[in-house]
Amino acid sequence: MEPKRTGLKMFDELSAGGIPAGSLIYISTDPSFESERILYQFCSERKTYYFTTERNPGRIEDEMREAGVNSDNIVVIDLRETLDKGKEIISAVKDAEMDFNIIIDTFLPFLRDYPFIKALSELCIDKESLCFLCVPKNSCSEELSSRLSYICDVFFDIRVERVGNEIVASFAVPKIRCGSPLMRYVRLKIIPGGVEIDTSRDIV
Repeated sequence: MEPKRTGLKMFDELSAGGIPAGSLIYISTDPSFESERILYQFCSERKTYYFTTERNPGRIEDEMREAGVNSDNIVVIDLRETLDKGKEIISAVKDAEMDFNIIIDTFLPFLRDYPFIKALSELCIDKESLCFLCVPKNSCSEELSSRLSYICDVFFDIRVERVGNEIVASFAVPKIRCGSPLMRYVRLKIIPGGVEIDTSRDIV
């Protein structure tokens, strides 16, 4: 399928246009990094259904407005007290028009629910949509993380490390099925409301 832009401008350029439509994207993020800064930028490209399993939805909506994201194209759905979270997600988007994003923050409640993951994958293929699954590093077993990495079409690796006297955030995208992966770690620059690729620094 044709690639779809993600909202991270420099990444879309480096990856020859973005991520193929219909992809499941596993975002493995360092818990000390505000991964929502990137998630909110993913919301900027098209209609987005943002499912929260842990964070307060009102706080998420406030942060999106502060980031300058057009909230008219975003539906934030609170799953914190929902018993059948997977069913709620499928129900919310199955009748939606083509070409939308799904963001699940975090994906921890679904890591063992392989029938749901399969249904989600098929839905995204049918709708030519992108689905971002956010999982903090070290929050699940290596076995579950590896299984999800294999199932998903795209793997985003966001890490934070100390370099000299600095704390550096960077990311790589070593796996993009039917696309152009980003095999080197690229530094991220924190800006008001979001992040951008730091082109003033060497790739780490």
